[in-house]
Amino acid sequence: MTGLDPRTAPISSSFGVLEDWRANAGLGWHTGDDFPAPIYTDILATHPGTLMYNQREGFDSNVGVMTITDHGHFGVLHAHQPETDDPRGFKGKAGTHVKTGDPIGRIGMTGWTTGPHTHAMVSVVKMANGWWDFSRWGGSLVSPQLYVATEYRNPAKVLGSLFFAAAYPASGIVMVVTRRYVTKAEFNLLGRIGVKSVSTADGGKLVPLIPGAPASVNAAFPNTIPEQSALLVRFG
Repeated sequence: MTGLDPRTAPISSSFGVLEDWRANAGLGWHTGDDFPAPIYTDILATHPGTLMYNQREGFDSNVGVMTITDHGHFGVLHAHQPETDDPRGFKGKAGTHVKTGDPIGRIGMTGWTTGPHTHAMVSVVKMANGWWDFSRWGGSLVSPQLYVATEYRNPAKVLGSLFFAAAYPASGIVMVVTRRYVTKAEFNLLGRIGVKSVSTADGGKLVPLIPGAPASVNAAFPNTIPEQSALLVRFG
């Protein structure tokens, strides 16, 4: 099926960046990946799942009309879609099961946008009410570019996306500098590739995060770490 597949489509603005124009507009760091495409292009599911939501978020929302799909271990939000009463808008109903490659939305221009694209966000944290947490500062978001393509199992791509460093040891401690904003959810996934802890300085005291540990263990670690931050990462 033809359409926009986020696993392979070109990206015009990446997750975690804080460009000057975004800062000047008061938008903060970028919470997803932007995928440009002609208006009304189908957006395709990257994994099997269930459509949870298909409508405008609130009144005059920045994201406009959006769909949310639940893929079990993560949720995906696609923003800026055509109005639901648009004859060529997406007509999917909540509760519909989708397969990889099925349409889960369409490219539009609702909300705050300068051209037709979808702003795709991926959350790996569910709230108590069963909805995925797509808040900017909640620490629940991960890079769509890496996650939907399952690149979180490839150490070189994951570490290259997150940190500047000359080399990464098989074991031991190395100081790294973040390339972009990195969320607590992303740090929690690093246990998959051999990271034992990540530590940041807070008032001269090191605050560690143990990947995969209960939330209570990592409660003191910030939900987001800005770009150009120095961290100590322990491998092995």
